[in-house]
Amino acid sequence: MSLATDPVARDQETGDRRIVLASASPRRREMFRLLGIPHEIASADIDETAIPYKTTRELALKTAYAKACEIEPRYPAGTLIVAADTVVTMEG
Repeated sequence: MSLATDPVARDQETGDRRIVLASASPRRREMFRLLGIPHEIASADIDETAIPYKTTRELALKTAYAKACEIEPRYPAGTLIVAADTVVTMEG
């Protein structure tokens, strides 16, 4: 399959799959670097306080999804967007 018809977005210079880390987290950036995963960084502009939730798990999932959805239109189809969020709870 040629790059022109490949549905996966690829880096024009290396041919690697285009991966975007939707995170400003230095820890996630370091993890990708240590794993040797070539990637780009894109910070999402979302209001995390406006996301409704019932559980902290739901908040983390919805926030990660919102980040991915906000960043996705900036990149060509087939780009792998990796988004995550961390929520810390105490005693419950």
